[in-house]
Amino acid sequence: MYESIRKLLACAARDDARSRHQIGVLIAAVKKAADKYGARAVEQLASALGSNIHTLYRCAAVSECWSPPQLEALLRRTTPQGQPLSWSHLVLLAGVTASKRRAELADKALEDALTVRELLVLVDTVGPSEARRGGAGLVVLHRVVRASERWSHAAATMHEELLAELEGTSSDAGEPADLIERAIAAQEQLQGIVTKQLSRLRAERGRFDPKKPAAMLIAGGRAAR
Repeated sequence: MYESIRKLLACAARDDARSRHQIGVLIAAVKKAADKYGARAVEQLASALGSNIHTLYRCAAVSECWSPPQLEALLRRTTPQGQPLSWSHLVLLAGVTASKRRAELADKALEDALTVRELLVLVDTVGPSEARRGGAGLVVLHRVVRASERWSHAAATMHEELLAELEGTSSDAGEPADLIERAIAAQEQLQGIVTKQLSRLRAERGRFDPKKPAAMLIAGGRAAR
């Protein structure tokens, strides 16, 4: 009974991922051809299908990370319990923009049979080997990179959804106008923080440039003191 159920679960997980991935390939094609299908094409598809627009964008995000052959190769791999990664695992991994990091996390999720919640924690943390190599400073940098990757992915997705949603919103509605003002204020605040952090990172980049002669770095450090 165990073996029968295990095989059925694995088959269901693979079929679900394949179907959603195929949907994502089509949605990604529609997104790239806005001149052909229109700016609100994904929203119109969601409405016609009785689906959620966020679900369609998630399908597209996964398809943009793994080609069909790559997905098949990934789905052939299993956890020690014989289960492939679920669709929810793939959606979470699609938010990691660095392909090498994404592959490492997929390996870890399969090796340790991580749940989606456990994988989310791993995405947000720095491994002990990284912490030992770089100390507190590099731990924070690792966190900045990973958080920025997630924000960038989320921001791109929200931008696409926002364009579609606003075009279909009535201009005489009071609440959207208030929300737009709040959204602008929140984005401006975020932009200010990111601008300051970007400026500091660019300034620090020179200190860690391996192409810069050591003497120049030493001289620069003395001058700064």
